[in-house]
Amino acid sequence: MCHRLVIILAMMINAMAVAAPAVGGLLVAGDAKNLWVVRVNPHGEFITLHRSPEAPDDTVYRVLKATGHPQAIAAYDNTLYCIYSDLSVQALRFTQAGSYLPTLRAQQLAPLDAAGKLIGFVAGREGPIAMLHRPETNGGSAHLQDTDAPNSPDEKDPAIKPADPDSPLAMYRLRLGRWESMPVPKDLTPDHFMQLVMISPKQSRLAILSETQPPSGLIVHTFDGKEWSRDRYLLKLSPLSQGVGVQNDLAIVAPLAGAESRQFNLFYLRQGSVAPRGTIKPITPGQPWFATAYNNRITVVLSDDDNPLRWAQYAIDDATRQSEPSELTEAAPSMAPDPMTLVFIVAIVIGMLFLFATARREPGASVPHLPPDVRTVGPGRAIAALIDLAPAVIIAMIVFKLRNPADVFSNWPGTTTEWKKVLPAALAITIYVTHTSVCELLFAASLGKAIMGLRVVNLFGEPPHIWQVLTRNLFKAVELIAPLLLVLPLLSEHHQRLGDLVARTLVVGRIRHFLDED
Repeated sequence: MCHRLVIILAMMINAMAVAAPAVGGLLVAGDAKNLWVVRVNPHGEFITLHRSPEAPDDTVYRVLKATGHPQAIAAYDNTLYCIYSDLSVQALRFTQAGSYLPTLRAQQLAPLDAAGKLIGFVAGREGPIAMLHRPETNGGSAHLQDTDAPNSPDEKDPAIKPADPDSPLAMYRLRLGRWESMPVPKDLTPDHFMQLVMISPKQSRLAILSETQPPSGLIVHTFDGKEWSRDRYLLKLSPLSQGVGVQNDLAIVAPLAGAESRQFNLFYLRQGSVAPRGTIKPITPGQPWFATAYNNRITVVLSDDDNPLRWAQYAIDDATRQSEPSELTEAAPSMAPDPMTLVFIVAIVIGMLFLFATARREPGASVPHLPPDVRTVGPGRAIAALIDLAPAVIIAMIVFKLRNPADVFSNWPGTTTEWKKVLPAALAITIYVTHTSVCELLFAASLGKAIMGLRVVNLFGEPPHIWQVLTRNLFKAVELIAPLLLVLPLLSEHHQRLGDLVARTLVVGRIRHFLDED
């Protein structure tokens, strides 16, 4: 009875782990896979909204409600970075990306221990990058004015020194858990229009947008990872204009002055020339608004006074298509399981019904009767299972031309709803179940068990029947999809998996006796 309770508990815990939903001013950030919206209310709380390309049209999910006031956000590779008024930094990461039931994990990162007022925040492959304005610079020392950051109003000597002590600007990036200084353009001075833009997140290619004094042109400083270059464009922008990096290009989204309904001009900046790409058609008026790159499209998100979110997407291709402006519906993540989770739950229920049905019909049938020199094994069978799984993973890597085993395990069934991504893992599981079944039918031991000196027997220590071998191995697929069930051999009295309990089998090894003979 104890091992049955353990099975039920493991099943419930695993179901919760698979299906648990993750639970203003306006801040918006996007990358190739995710769109993030943060609403900040006057009560010191913020709500984080998220959508992915797999989500239903015009739906954004509420994934987190927390206390605080983020000053800026940036996104890269399923991670949202938030920086707060005291320059503390938090990362929100999806551990089940691409699912309607994402698991969100919050992690506090190293705070930016530097003096200055935040004026830019982006993220790329190497992590987040922050740009600060140091209003007073005198002989290499700087302090912050007009800010509510608690770690800096009187801080004359910040822990992180800027790369150029005489510059009114300082840039820092978080690498390997530590903030480090970055070079800044020497001919750049803060003015009424300055923005930090991530052009290419994978290459950490940056741009700083600023205007000449008096405003008569746009200056773009571009950082290629080693040094800054400078280009000038004959383009006059309002302070409300926003730069967006999309598909390794730099775009400008500029609101039309005096328009009764919200419209935006779109420009591409390429090699010193301005390429107009048209006008994003009227969107329902509202403030504030943000432009970002999401799903390789320029996306404009705004919030009305009544608080509904509206958005429009502009796809830059040969047709320069624009989606119709539409309202985003806020929703909690669906509690309905995805198809893979449903398959897992159905398989578990069938196994449990079969187990209890046989136990009630034959109460003593689950009690082992082994010879005295035979014992059941626990940790040894785990090593044998890894040996059996290795060739299956290698074959899947060869078939799908993968270079790293992590590429197979990162898209394991239950972690994504995209069937194509699951194919390598599904092939590995199929090969694993097939070759262990064949070996146990012929030799009562798989390759790994033979190497470890183990074999499969029924409850009387005899070779298992065909139905027992097939049953115990089919349940291996269920246990690999629901890995919490793999702890059963450590908890059950006779080190049995769920498949062993249903098939009434054991994995045993022989006890060696060393006797001194007279």
